[in-house]
Amino acid sequence: MRFCGVPFSRPGRHRRVLLADVLDYKEKRRSQRRRGLEDMVRLTEDAGLYDN
Repeated sequence: MRFCGVPFSRPGRHRRVLLADVLDYKEKRRSQRRRGLEDMVRLTEDAGLYDN
């Protein structure tokens, strides 16, 4: 099973995830967020809306 893209098992009522999977997910989200912010800055610079 997967929760937010992170594999997990459910031996009872609670989800169990591996630390390595959580850290990998965290790094992927950080990279995606950084790329998104860089794209927004680039778009506002191209539109002349961003002061250096």
